Amino acid sequence: MNKKSSMQELTWSDIRDRVALVNPKLTSLLDKLSPDSSYTFFLAEYSYGSKILADGKIHFPTHENGLLPIDHPLMDSDIQEKLGYVMGTNPMALLLNNTIELFMNVESRVIPYRLISEGEIFGTWGFLEYMKHDNSTFFFAPIPLWDMTAGARSIFLLPKISEVAAFNKVRKKFEIQLEAPKQLSEHWPILRDIANHHSFNQPWSVELLYFSKRWVETINDPEWQEFKSYLYDLAWRGSEFWRSQFCWELTFSRILANRNIKPCPYVADMVSHLLATSVGAVSGLRPLLDNKAAPIENLITVFEEEYNINYAPLIIGPANFSVFELNPEPIYYSFHYPTAIKMSPKSSSRSSLISDMYQIRLLLYKYLEDIKNSNLKIAGTTLYEMAKVVDFTFCHYLSDNETKMTSSNIILEQDRSFQAALDICNIKEPPKNAPFLNGCVKIAKKLESSSQQPLVQLHEKSTVKEEA
Repeated sequence: MNKKSSMQELTWSDIRDRVALVNPKLTSLLDKLSPDSSYTFFLAEYSYGSKILADGKIHFPTHENGLLPIDHPLMDSDIQEKLGYVMGTNPMALLLNNTIELFMNVESRVIPYRLISEGEIFGTWGFLEYMKHDNSTFFFAPIPLWDMTAGARSIFLLPKISEVAAFNKVRKKFEIQLEAPKQLSEHWPILRDIANHHSFNQPWSVELLYFSKRWVETINDPEWQEFKSYLYDLAWRGSEFWRSQFCWELTFSRILANRNIKPCPYVADMVSHLLATSVGAVSGLRPLLDNKAAPIENLITVFEEEYNINYAPLIIGPANFSVFELNPEPIYYSFHYPTAIKMSPKSSSRSSLISDMYQIRLLLYKYLEDIKNSNLKIAGTTLYEMAKVVDFTFCHYLSDNETKMTSSNIILEQDRSFQAALDICNIKEPPKNAPFLNGCVKIAKKLESSSQQPLVQLHEKSTVKEEA
């Protein structure tokens, strides 16, 4: 599966210039420390879709055996000793290029948690816990729930690719063992297999720089305090939403009590998730416009030229929304690609998608009204600011005044991200009957709070930068 599997141990002088390109702050801190050659890193390269973390266990590339879990008998014992310091899960690392996705794979759903971008350090929580407790700690979050892939895991084509004869052409050329997908959740393994086939000619990989155990051993020394504070700051900022969960749930409970309403648990869960998405706590979805999350340029070409698709093969992937950006692009939640963390069973098997959406919309707007106007004492919070500037548009093909739904086709016509994604494709016919659009929620800033500047397209078709 892996075209590229390599791992090498490096010192700060070996890797410093590359780190400086993506994280100048970290570079400055480590330059001050001037760590000697015992403070090593391990540089690992993963091809698209590689499982960096599987069931909470870190995997490393080897030249002979591809990806192996850290506790595998064939794994180098030196690597096991130097990188297994957080209970066998991921050590602290810096992402040098492209993106990786952290998620949970539970039952039949993939729950995106975070898309990590170039220059970001991750694994600080585990690193700092190990530093405090000498590897004898327990975690509140069960480690085996976590997975991580090179590139986006929450990814799919907007149009259907379930036509058997057309799919079989792609299947034969790229030696895919999977059947034609029936659901959006089945697209990712197909895209992964195509991208890793020897005939796929767009190189794509991520490189991770893992901090060895030596970095933990002296971090409490006085001269290391600035670096230690930097890591604590990263961990603290990354946990802000989760530290506020108590007040978040209390606010919603007070709204329900004040209004004397008891919504269906499924409806309440969906409203909570939409609000969490609107403040950037969890990922939403939007069209991908560059190759950072996946080698989308050539994936698009495959479905245009090999599958002979009739509609523009727009690729949808994870993204986060920010209330405080001047002009953030909209993101989406689709009921055909359920990613909510908490999702109670529906109270009635008779409910339809459009009736569920109607009830979710009613409750959401009650929440928003009380967040903005009632005496909940939450002024100055991100939730309060969001309620003033964000619009939630419920979209369905069965749009009318009674259900308060907006036509799904309007998304393709008005969202500049979809228009920019169409520009990347040679086939320009938008997939107006796409399942993703037939029951989704658009999260965007209100018109009066947005600058409405033109979307800057990230690349032209002929000049996409390939990051290998």
